[in-house]
Amino acid sequence: YTNYCVTLLFAKTSIGLHVLRIAVDRRQRRIVKITMGLGVVTCLLTFFLTIFACHPVSLLWTGDFARGTCIDIDVLLVFGLLFNAFSILSDLTRTFALLPAWAVWHPSLPLRTKKFVIFLMTVGCTASCVAIVHLFFFMTLLEDQDFLYATAPTVINCETEQCLTINHSW
Repeated sequence: YTNYCVTLLFAKTSIGLHVLRIAVDRRQRRIVKITMGLGVVTCLLTFFLTIFACHPVSLLWTGDFARGTCIDIDVLLVFGLLFNAFSILSDLTRTFALLPAWAVWHPSLPLRTKKFVIFLMTVGCTASCVAIVHLFFFMTLLEDQDFLYATAPTVINCETEQCLTINHSW
């Protein structure tokens, strides 16, 4: 999950910087900056919570639970749900889908820029749809008794979302 957080941190920051380049209105720029800041904070919190979930940290890969303690898995799962929900919300509503549409209607933009923004919105919405599917599979982790079996679809969706987000950030 740490790789997922770091990848989305850099990719979504890149997307936000691209959107910031086309945003001309002060309100648009403020929305992008606030959303980027909240995204960075959310990604970093999730990253560090995942790394320091166990004390000592090496407990994560050694599995010797007699020598240390870990945060309850339900706490990590709920925090992961919040991270995914914020990611979807920021993608769809504020920055990466609706805000470029708002910027496209500005009459002084050249047609080439408008086409690029429309393409950007389409790919961004696709990545957001994968994030919604990812959220659904992530919620099943709270209910399923076989954690390893339930994790496989979540990991596949994480990888798919990362690939689409990286492609979107170019």
